[in-house]
Amino acid sequence: MSRAFIVVFFAAVLSLSGMEARASNYVLDSIATFTYPSAGSLGGSDCWGWKAPDGKLYAIMGVRDGVAFVNVSNRAAVQMVDGPKNNCSAYWRDIKTYQHYAYVTSECIGTNQGLMIIDMQYLPDSVHYVKSINVHPSGDVTSHNLSIDTVNGYAYLEGRNQINMSIHVWSLADPENPVHVHSFGNADGIHDVLATDDTIYVADGWAPTVSIYNMAVKTSPQLIGQITIPSAGYVHNVWPTDDRNYMVTTEETQGKTIKIWDIQDLNNIQLVGQYIGNSNVAHNVHCWGNLVYTSHYAAGCEIHDISNPAAPVSVAKFDTWPTTTGFDGCWGTFPFADSGYVYASNMNGKFYILQLRDTTVVADADSDGVPNSTDNCRFTANPGQEDLDGDLVGDVCDNCVSIPNPLQEDSDLNGIGDACDQTCGDVDQSNTVTVSDVVYLINFIFAGGPAPSPLSVGDVNCDSQVTVSDVVYIINFIFAGGSVPCALCP
Repeated sequence: MSRAFIVVFFAAVLSLSGMEARASNYVLDSIATFTYPSAGSLGGSDCWGWKAPDGKLYAIMGVRDGVAFVNVSNRAAVQMVDGPKNNCSAYWRDIKTYQHYAYVTSECIGTNQGLMIIDMQYLPDSVHYVKSINVHPSGDVTSHNLSIDTVNGYAYLEGRNQINMSIHVWSLADPENPVHVHSFGNADGIHDVLATDDTIYVADGWAPTVSIYNMAVKTSPQLIGQITIPSAGYVHNVWPTDDRNYMVTTEETQGKTIKIWDIQDLNNIQLVGQYIGNSNVAHNVHCWGNLVYTSHYAAGCEIHDISNPAAPVSVAKFDTWPTTTGFDGCWGTFPFADSGYVYASNMNGKFYILQLRDTTVVADADSDGVPNSTDNCRFTANPGQEDLDGDLVGDVCDNCVSIPNPLQEDSDLNGIGDACDQTCGDVDQSNTVTVSDVVYLINFIFAGGPAPSPLSVGDVNCDSQVTVSDVVYIINFIFAGGSVPCALCP
């Protein structure tokens, strides 16, 4: 079981109309964490999700080496599909789904460059890479973002900074063989686009505008609304609410707020609310119901209630990065899965399966007499609130009781938190089994040196004791190609 990084509190957030306090009854729990290779703090990018016809949930993340698929239903990594990773300052990948296909764009070139098409119908066993196509018939292969109008079957890809080349429209009538329909846009290019039922919302980057187009006639886009953001940063992302009465925008610039706009009259779009998290810079937002989910860089994944758009309220958060400022941490979120699941992707290759729960009805979910708001283990009874390692996760649900592991990270999903999950034979805790471990064991056995911690990590032959036979076992493993230390240890 994992911990929730949410303080249930009466919150007030900056808005144009003033301050409003309101009770929050949401908790955001960490369910599982996956770690993918990165280049320092770079390697992870966007994430998305897909629900199979049988109801199973899958998550998809852009990672350094390509595209990773995760079975959410059983918390298992499924497969990686190689992607391009050359000639790009970061491993940007954007992902969307249509029918049983995932479509992926990147600013990198190399293996499988272009618009990647991946068939997911064979899950949970595997996914099949179909092919990649150019993002434009002229030969362009790079694109920073894409969006798919799943109602009408059209993909909209970000293009390049050239007149009539900044947005590319592709028909997905034949999902494995998209057909280019039209390209349009201004010479300054765009950054992001959101497509829904023949309407697209475009974040125009440095323009600095947000533009709304009627795309009923794909070869003749009609600009039906546009707003210039005052004192703007880089207009990065836009997402409308489900009823299309409001849209929320980000600017990916230090000190620039997340803004809420009333778009009920497209000829008179009005700014009605704004807020910003403690990282002071936001990446992307997604709207679902009355909630806005933000990938907020160093502030992690944050969720705000905009039932009153003029006074947004922070209701839940999950911190994915140890510092509070800068362009590190949470890059993407996906809130549209069943059962309150929220996916979050970190730039350093971490991928999180989270779950948002509304505790309005059940104030003490485990009936242990401790309210959810202060319970350090909400779903397993622990009336004494014991917490041996002081990491704010109760011992009864802590996957590493003796060593602080506040994020409950368990990269290999073996039920043992990474902080406690040592390699068998690594008695000196160097993360590898070497001759220094041999020396450590000899010193322990024959000279009264410190014991391995835990002792079982030295039991490499799994005979339930640490003796000279374990020393011989490790020597044979290191120098003679012998069997690896016992998988059951520690």
